[in-house]
Amino acid sequence: MRFTAACVQLASYPDEQAGLRACVRLLEQAVRQGARLVVFPECTPRARGHVSREEAYTQAMTADSPFVAALREKARELGVYLAVNVNERGPAPKVFATTFLYSPRGEIVGRYSKHVLFGRQGEVFAQGETGFPVFTTDLGRVGLYVCMDGLIPEPPRCLAVQGAQILINCLYSGGVDEGRFHVVTRALENHVWVLSANKVGTHESGVPFAGESAVITPGGSVLAQATPDQEEVVLAEIRTDLADPPGAAFPGDSLAPRHPDRARRRPECYDLLVQPTELLPVVKRGGGEEAGLPDALRVGAVQVPRGPDPQTACQTALALCERAAREGLQLLVLPELFLFDREKLVRGVREAVQISQEALGRFQALATTYALHLALNLVEHQGGRSFSTLFLIGDQGAVLGRYRQVHLAGPEQSWATPGEELTVVSTRLGEIGLLIGVDALVPEAARVLGCLGADVILHAGSGEPAGVALLLTERAAENHCHVISAAPAGAAAQAGSRIIPVERYPTTPHWRIRWPETRELPPTESGLLTATLDPRVARDKQIAPATDLFRNRTPHSYHPLVQGRE
Repeated sequence: MRFTAACVQLASYPDEQAGLRACVRLLEQAVRQGARLVVFPECTPRARGHVSREEAYTQAMTADSPFVAALREKARELGVYLAVNVNERGPAPKVFATTFLYSPRGEIVGRYSKHVLFGRQGEVFAQGETGFPVFTTDLGRVGLYVCMDGLIPEPPRCLAVQGAQILINCLYSGGVDEGRFHVVTRALENHVWVLSANKVGTHESGVPFAGESAVITPGGSVLAQATPDQEEVVLAEIRTDLADPPGAAFPGDSLAPRHPDRARRRPECYDLLVQPTELLPVVKRGGGEEAGLPDALRVGAVQVPRGPDPQTACQTALALCERAAREGLQLLVLPELFLFDREKLVRGVREAVQISQEALGRFQALATTYALHLALNLVEHQGGRSFSTLFLIGDQGAVLGRYRQVHLAGPEQSWATPGEELTVVSTRLGEIGLLIGVDALVPEAARVLGCLGADVILHAGSGEPAGVALLLTERAAENHCHVISAAPAGAAAQAGSRIIPVERYPTTPHWRIRWPETRELPPTESGLLTATLDPRVARDKQIAPATDLFRNRTPHSYHPLVQGRE
């Protein structure tokens, strides 16, 4: 199916009739330009500034309120699908931030109420009770989410795994992180279209709305985007077939990862995502338990080329690790299967196991000599099965923990057995989560580590396209934990090593906590990427007043993540 979709960028109007006139004008403009689906922002057409739940309830609308009815009737007259978000009056005293999706016949196709409330919205609004339904339309399968829902991975992911092709995101945002970062990553990691409509003007808090309403392709490319500060309509042609497995690329997409489909998911490994909030290790621990953690942890990603043979690769890596230790670094991570040519490894797994055992001993000796923690990805064999395993070695040379890669792709699928558990290791440096390669593409993987309380995630990377690097930043942001990713050096690598430190709330600018800065090393260079992190910062998961990345979740509604569809 091909059709034109439009995102309407709108100001807030104190007068409902003036707001209706603006909505009708922009709706008519969108239809004149060929739109068959039109999306309006969150809280159309008003500003949100209620002083109490009671006031909000009095002013809230229903599906039959004059504003909603008039806009719905206009959409019916024009023969267009319409998504409009309003403050919906529920059973007293509940008020929901609800998106209604109407058909060209004026019928309600579906409704969705915002689950994750931002800032002080929880003082006025109730968390949504709709779950995450996907609605079948003439245009394709449509899912709805609202603003803050997209700052954590679960709401968009629930829609995607149920087969949504198009996600509609109604925004009420004053942060540039939404339009430039989060809507892009949600499209990319789920391989779906995202239509995001935001407001312009001034938020009731005094912060300008960010605008930049956008249409994002399933490969993470911004197909159309509005200005930061003008009422306008942005349009783009949607091809729903591009959102279906195996995931064809949109022409011009440059961010799409090598394996864009969702077939690698392992729902049986995500049970923690549906556990009650109070049972999560990250919540049971609390944000204030920072005693004993270092306030300045010197870390590094070791970027080394593969080959030309395992012995040379090992010597090169050992030399760089020794240099790092002499420079005072305390925690290092090396790239995915850095000793081996991954294609040739398929034909020599038994030899790779022996090489890995010898290399592990040499790195353990190095760790002992220099009181160094380091993570290295090797080939492990046990019980007649081979694994791609990330070993975490402690500063006395012992293996503190190991992670057997849960999500396999590429050559590893032919020789490795997938692991059964996502892993966080307790150390004196903090709680350390471990990931390998394409694990970074699967939001459930890092989210489980976040629920387990990871302060730092170590990722043995493989130099995937730029989109994967973008997703690594999202993993840091959505879990508020530091991420260190080591990539191999060389011309074949498309992305270099990354370190993504997170900051404690509040930040300047206010949205920086939601979009941490990424430090990177060019992929063609061999060497060290270093940083000094404060692991204590990751213990506090607050990103705005009354907004916690884990306590504000609604895990009872996340069962699509553990049931799956594919």
